[in-house]
Amino acid sequence: MKTSRIGLAIACAAIALAPVSCSYGILEAFGRPDPAGERIDEAGRRASFATDKALVESGLPPGTGFSFIISSDVHFGYKDGPRKAALDAFAQLAKDSGAAFALFVGDDADKGRESEYQAFSSFAESLKKADDSRLPWFSAVGNHDLYNSGWEWFRQYVGPSFYQVSAGSVGIYVLDTGNGTLGERQLERLGGAMSVDPRPKIVLSHYPIYGSDSYIYYRITNTRERIELIELFGRTRVVASFVGHWHFPDFANLGPYVERVSGSLIDSDIDGKAHAWVVAVSGDGGSVSATRHDF
Repeated sequence: MKTSRIGLAIACAAIALAPVSCSYGILEAFGRPDPAGERIDEAGRRASFATDKALVESGLPPGTGFSFIISSDVHFGYKDGPRKAALDAFAQLAKDSGAAFALFVGDDADKGRESEYQAFSSFAESLKKADDSRLPWFSAVGNHDLYNSGWEWFRQYVGPSFYQVSAGSVGIYVLDTGNGTLGERQLERLGGAMSVDPRPKIVLSHYPIYGSDSYIYYRITNTRERIELIELFGRTRVVASFVGHWHFPDFANLGPYVERVSGSLIDSDIDGKAHAWVVAVSGDGGSVSATRHDF
């Protein structure tokens, strides 16, 4: 009897996972390949990535105030979105706000397929500055981006998964939390880099690091990593962090900085709207303000 119950439980689990497996990849239903420690050593291949990085760093020297636009969880390939009206509104806001660049906080693709990355890349590459020149853009990697072994396409169409961009007087650190953790190698490298960088810092992570009661299930799964990151950010002048995964805007005030959930560019189940933020950074990098926009 006990054996048959176990067999029945396994069968039920297999049936429950079947729709997920078909859409998101059978391997990813039980654990994704390519952990962050391996991905961070692999350079991204997007042709415009290095150009965008150079444009931002040369165009925004230390002492320059600037703004950028940010959102998350675009989920190209998802059944209900993203809506064209929301994408158009985001593009118009990027132009009207005078943003120097755009940031996305992961889940650019829904099932990690090349066609989804092609659609996302086409949208990101179409974004314009106020002067109608092309808007540089960068993205973190999300868990959906890795489905169906999607890392290969992320690397080709989006770029690397762990990197740093200088903008004005701040360093922008983009983390790889696509598997819900950083891993020892990434955590060590991040700590080393931040500890010798005296500038104010902005951090991007798909998974929330601290989290709030609203989205506690969605934050980084390794408690020790979370504690180490929060402590590291507190002593290395992190002035803001932007995270995704939870589709509705939210925040956690950690004293020295605010961890802000960007919200998604697909309609949130909470309010039925898409969301983005325009973020202004002062010339000395010490002051960061964010204005929410709903579409």
